[in-house]
Amino acid sequence: MVGDRIDVIGSGPTAPDPTTYADALKVLARRRADVPERVVRYLEAGARGAYPETPKPGDQCFSKVRNVVVGSNLDAVKAAASALSRRGIKTLQLTSMLSGEAREAARLLSAIAKDIRRSGIPLRPPAAVVAGGENGRNRQGQRCGRQKPGARPCSSCKPQ
Repeated sequence: MVGDRIDVIGSGPTAPDPTTYADALKVLARRRADVPERVVRYLEAGARGAYPETPKPGDQCFSKVRNVVVGSNLDAVKAAASALSRRGIKTLQLTSMLSGEAREAARLLSAIAKDIRRSGIPLRPPAAVVAGGENGRNRQGQRCGRQKPGARPCSSCKPQ
């Protein structure tokens, strides 16, 4: 997950959750999300207090909890770049916080790869651009994995 926030990557019983039912309703409204009416009713009831909120930061239940991130996107980017460098491949550690629509991220990475191949910008081949993050996709009737839409634009940049 981008930024290594425990409440996001932990997202389980050992991590405080700063969000509320009301926050969820605001996201649904802002995104104009098409969700089942029963989900909206449940969130509305929760916002009215019909259901307990998840434990929040500072809650006593976390007094003895210690969360540790043992592998982050930044760690992965650095490790991948190091492994490639040991093999004599020039690397550009672009970011560990790439986020947004998978197709758009892939277009950016694809454009960089094409420049490397065609003009040696920003690196001369053999080279690799290393990026980490968390991309998503708009689900408009597509039935493919999160990164599959991102892989398609990059397929034209495979080594020859």
